[in-house]
Amino acid sequence: MSALTVAAITTILALLTMILGAVTNRELERILAQAGVKERPKRALHVILGVLVFIGAGLDWILLAGHP
Repeated sequence: MSALTVAAITTILALLTMILGAVTNRELERILAQAGVKERPKRALHVILGVLVFIGAGLDWILLAGHP
């Protein structure tokens, strides 16, 4: 597997993670509005998704740096 393929796969996975975070946030807002909840819970899921994006980007850099 070439470095470009790994970079492309990592980028696609990072984009999917960000899209999933946006969809999750929108659904959470809708559910809370229907329930009449005024306080928002902590954004633990969104923090985890953000960390996954940065881990993916870091792995991409490591793999490309080690490629001849």
